[in-house]
Amino acid sequence: MENKEKLEELNKAKLEKVDEMLQSKTELSEEQHEKISEAKKEWQASWNKFLELLLVLEKLEI
Repeated sequence: MENKEKLEELNKAKLEKVDEMLQSKTELSEEQHEKISEAKKEWQASWNKFLELLLVLEKLEI
């Protein structure tokens, strides 16, 4: 589970850096903000699927 915690920390740090970058980019259009928001949602959905996979693999190891 230690590896899972490290991965969660990395994911959280990545999302924070994306948010910081977005706040610093004031010249982005609304369309660009929407695309970025959609990409973040897709990233989070993929991340959740990845965590589910890790749980399945962990159960198979037991």
